[in-house]
Amino acid sequence: MSSRRSRTAFLVGGLIAVPLAATNLVLVLKRIFPDSIAVNFIGPVLCVLGVLLLVMYLRRER
Repeated sequence: MSSRRSRTAFLVGGLIAVPLAATNLVLVLKRIFPDSIAVNFIGPVLCVLGVLLLVMYLRRER
Protein backbone atom coordinates (compact mmCIF):
# COMPACT_ATOMS: atom_id res chain seq x y z
CA MET A 1 0.00 0.00 0.00
CA SER A 2 2.00 2.90 -1.24
CA SER A 3 -0.51 5.63 -1.84
CA ARG A 4 -2.85 7.40 0.50
CA ARG A 5 -5.81 6.52 -1.71
CA SER A 6 -5.14 2.78 -1.50
CA ARG A 7 -4.67 2.98 2.27
CA THR A 8 -7.98 4.83 2.60
CA ALA A 9 -9.74 2.29 0.39
CA PHE A 10 -8.32 -0.56 2.47
CA LEU A 11 -9.47 1.13 5.69
CA VAL A 12 -12.99 1.73 4.40
CA GLY A 13 -13.21 -1.83 3.12
CA GLY A 14 -12.02 -3.17 6.44
CA LEU A 15 -14.44 -1.03 8.39
CA ILE A 16 -17.26 -2.46 6.30
CA ALA A 17 -16.03 -6.07 6.23
CA VAL A 18 -15.30 -6.50 9.95
CA PRO A 19 -18.87 -5.79 11.18
CA LEU A 20 -20.33 -7.88 8.35
CA ALA A 21 -18.17 -10.85 9.29
CA ALA A 22 -19.10 -10.44 12.96
CA THR A 23 -22.79 -10.26 12.04
CA ASN A 24 -22.53 -13.45 9.99
CA LEU A 25 -20.84 -15.24 12.87
CA VAL A 26 -23.56 -14.13 15.28
CA LEU A 27 -26.28 -15.36 12.92
CA VAL A 28 -24.59 -18.76 12.69
CA LEU A 29 -24.21 -18.94 16.47
CA LYS A 30 -27.87 -18.01 16.95
CA ARG A 31 -28.79 -20.94 14.72
CA ILE A 32 -26.63 -23.28 16.80
CA PHE A 33 -27.58 -21.82 20.21
CA PRO A 34 -31.03 -20.25 19.77
CA ASP A 35 -31.74 -19.79 23.50
CA SER A 36 -28.40 -18.29 24.47
CA ILE A 37 -28.37 -14.61 25.44
CA ALA A 38 -24.56 -14.51 25.39
CA VAL A 39 -24.56 -14.75 21.59
CA ASN A 40 -26.08 -11.25 21.45
CA PHE A 41 -22.93 -9.78 23.01
CA ILE A 42 -20.43 -11.56 20.77
CA GLY A 43 -21.18 -9.49 17.65
CA PRO A 44 -20.44 -6.04 19.10
CA VAL A 45 -17.33 -7.31 20.88
CA LEU A 46 -15.99 -8.86 17.67
CA CYS A 47 -16.72 -5.66 15.75
CA VAL A 48 -14.77 -3.54 18.22
CA LEU A 49 -11.87 -6.00 18.38
CA GLY A 50 -11.74 -6.36 14.62
CA VAL A 51 -11.67 -2.62 14.02
CA LEU A 52 -9.01 -2.13 16.71
CA LEU A 53 -6.85 -4.85 15.15
CA LEU A 54 -7.28 -3.27 11.72
CA VAL A 55 -6.22 0.15 13.04
CA MET A 56 -3.20 -1.37 14.80
CA TYR A 57 -2.21 -3.15 11.57
CA LEU A 58 -2.50 0.03 9.55
CA ARG A 59 -0.42 1.99 12.06
CA ARG A 60 2.28 -0.65 11.94
CA GLU A 61 2.28 -0.57 8.12
CA ARG A 62 2.92 3.14 8.13
